[in-house]
Amino acid sequence: MGAHDRPKQAASRGRLVIWEECARDGAQAKTIMSGSERALIARETGGIFGSEGPSQVIFAAGFPAIGPEEVQAMRVLAESVDNCSLASHGRATRHDIDLGRTALRDAAHPRITFWIPASDELAHALGMASRAQALQRGLDCLAYALDTCGGIPIDVALSGADANDPQYVADAVVGVHLHNDLGFALANIMESVAQGVRVVASSWMGLGERNGLAATEQVVVALSGVVCSVKSAVGEPVDLWEQPPDLHRVVPIAANVSRITGVPLKVTDPICGTGVNSISTGTPFLDRGVFRPFDPMAVLGVEPRIEITQLASKRVLQAVVAQHGIALTDGELDAALRWVKSVAYERNEPIIDKVELFAFLGRNEGGGSR
Repeated sequence: MGAHDRPKQAASRGRLVIWEECARDGAQAKTIMSGSERALIARETGGIFGSEGPSQVIFAAGFPAIGPEEVQAMRVLAESVDNCSLASHGRATRHDIDLGRTALRDAAHPRITFWIPASDELAHALGMASRAQALQRGLDCLAYALDTCGGIPIDVALSGADANDPQYVADAVVGVHLHNDLGFALANIMESVAQGVRVVASSWMGLGERNGLAATEQVVVALSGVVCSVKSAVGEPVDLWEQPPDLHRVVPIAANVSRITGVPLKVTDPICGTGVNSISTGTPFLDRGVFRPFDPMAVLGVEPRIEITQLASKRVLQAVVAQHGIALTDGELDAALRWVKSVAYERNEPIIDKVELFAFLGRNEGGGSR
């Protein structure tokens, strides 16, 4: 499907648009994705929103000025992804605009994006006299893109706008691209959405330049309303989606991005980390709902998991063996608990392999004796 045939284009229309950056800004986190890997993640991200994927997801396909290999990777996306919009990123030059048009010429839902500095400081750093000169260059490139790109939507990013006089960009900024240097990217996105912004940049696992961006998995879940409704600046709830996102797709996508990039998921990562829906102490067994803001199984499809650590109690051990049809006496539980704690501290390693526990008990995981 070519540019003139596309049925939908990403547009806010009062709804939220996720601008996914794991393959573009994410490369600045010292990662790399092949064309087929980018296509996989783009399709999976669009799939969260079903038939509304093209209007609610813009996937940053790449930066074609990097070189011909980058263009080819983007061509793979253009030829194989039709359930989300694809954006080419570049500088404010006709050359970059031409490269982007070439890279995405077969895309079902293409977009061309270039950026210009919006502050004098950044303009000076890039060899321009002022933001006014940068703006003029941007306007020239915009006119060229509109004349040559055959109706493909053109997006202009104003870099450094946060350091500027708000009046300078007030009528132009319709989206935000916020980095996470101080850990506030998600909070700032939430506030931006409350103030009416409807295009937000994020990246799976937060991958991006320096400390990255807000993590897409956190943005989608936080704005989905599963914990609390999103309210506008005047306090009224807002409906951000054409159809509710399928949150059961979120954790598998993050796991795929981790596998592709080699960046590990941490136990402390919200939403997709290895600690989600895991229990290692006895207190949460009393009432799991008291100790968490939502049910990871119901919301995300993440199965509950019990880990045996030095923090184990009899309740934890009994729950583990019960999963295998085993019931232990109080004496067996006492002995197993002493063994678990002794081994953990002796090795200075927190997690005890369950196979080792069953071996200590003289049982196999099917419930029988050894």
